[in-house]
Amino acid sequence: TDSLIFEKVGTGGQIRHGTLADTTYTVKAETYAKMLAITRQDIRNDDLGALTDVPTKLGNGAIKILNDIFWTKFLGLVPTDSFFASGNNNINTAVADMTVGGLDATEVIFKNQTNPDGTPLGLNPAIILVPTALYNKALTLMGSQGAAYVAAYATASGDKNPFFGRYRVETSPYISNSTYTGYTSVGW
Repeated sequence: TDSLIFEKVGTGGQIRHGTLADTTYTVKAETYAKMLAITRQDIRNDDLGALTDVPTKLGNGAIKILNDIFWTKFLGLVPTDSFFASGNNNINTAVADMTVGGLDATEVIFKNQTNPDGTPLGLNPAIILVPTALYNKALTLMGSQGAAYVAAYATASGDKNPFFGRYRVETSPYISNSTYTGYTSVGW
């Protein structure tokens, strides 16, 4: 965080000092691993080439734990963590339906995010992250241009979809997987 907004220099020519500070979040690096023992007999009796699949299987195990760690933390943050909170303007806890009106309300919240000193962050969203149940609806919202879509799905009126092609749509089955705290099939 900072206090670096320029101030008018007085007649004496004195320039005031700015300040820098940190907002901290706890991050801890951990090590994960898996080991396999392959005997000479395993190699000799591997007629189907199953041992050649071991590197791929180990790689799959690595990506599974990475996803598990990420989505456990990410989904667990919403909405109880201090990072994702309505006061931080980074979550829509009201109108969040997958319509032009819902996206408009969410975009306003996102674009109104501020630094701790109250000045705008000036960020523009680029991705809509949705659970699998909303993927096709989000693709339709981003890919439909005309009034027929707006009339069918939105509360706003007009002859053009203002969000046509504006955001990249991404999805993950982890978002709606009930084994994760904070999962949702409707939140995005």
